[in-house]
Amino acid sequence: DWTLTANVAISGGKLNFTNATTNTHYANQVISAPLGNVYKITLEVSNLGSGESIKIRFPFQDTSINANGSYTITGTSTTADAFRITPNSSTATFSIDNVSVIEVTEEDASYADMCMQTAASTYEWVNIVRNSY
Repeated sequence: DWTLTANVAISGGKLNFTNATTNTHYANQVISAPLGNVYKITLEVSNLGSGESIKIRFPFQDTSINANGSYTITGTSTTADAFRITPNSSTATFSIDNVSVIEVTEEDASYADMCMQTAASTYEWVNIVRNSY
């Protein structure tokens, strides 16, 4: 359910920007993002020309992308806003594919106890903790 302005179209399974200009041409999607929740955005950028850049806007930040490739952006929502992709340079031509916006939650800490040999005849118990998104 993208809202598209002029110079932006969906074709060939991609979101395509052609000679799009900053803050005039964009793809927008309203996403209800409760404040304080953590979100992860993944997307692929292709056909971005040298010297051109893209701005990805979501409630937690504006992120600039300056090269083709796969990107993952994670942050905490601080305002209620829409997810928006727009050029960050005066004009840009590029394509966006495989867009995903998901809420992520912190995993519970997991522990592992193990016995390690630290010297020829010395052993110690160690505790390994993993706590990540």
